[in-house]
Amino acid sequence: MRVILSRAIGLVVCERGAEEGREFALLTDTLSRGTFEKTTAEHRQFKHLSKSANLRDSMTPLELVLTSLAEVTATEMHQERESQGFGELRRDAREAGEVGGAARRDIEARLGKPVVSPINYKQLRQERQRALQPPLVGDDTTPDDTTPQDGEADTE
Repeated sequence: MRVILSRAIGLVVCERGAEEGREFALLTDTLSRGTFEKTTAEHRQFKHLSKSANLRDSMTPLELVLTSLAEVTATEMHQERESQGFGELRRDAREAGEVGGAARRDIEARLGKPVVSPINYKQLRQERQRALQPPLVGDDTTPDDTTPQDGEADTE
């Protein structure tokens, strides 16, 4: 779904006069700055990702939802206003970023913690795998009553 949504948004802005490459990147940064108060490069750096790493693949669920909210809001504004050209598209992206940013600040106030997380996909995947993995039999984290403790003698 993320890939389809991202491609659809890309098609909309290209059809409305934004050039692929630099202008598309500037519109994406405008949305990101408004939503997260970080450009995509700053967000990627915050998560300790390489330049070639896909930022979306390393976002938490809340980061993804807020990104989608801003993107869909921008697309709706483009269509309703019949925006054409980079200037009008950027205006819409700024306003949509403000919508995403307002939602992020509201969530942060209610949760009492920041939405933007330094955790990246690799870390998320490792945490999920650990959570799904059953504990090992005889794991040292749960003491076994039959094993002698330090200072105890084995009387058998």
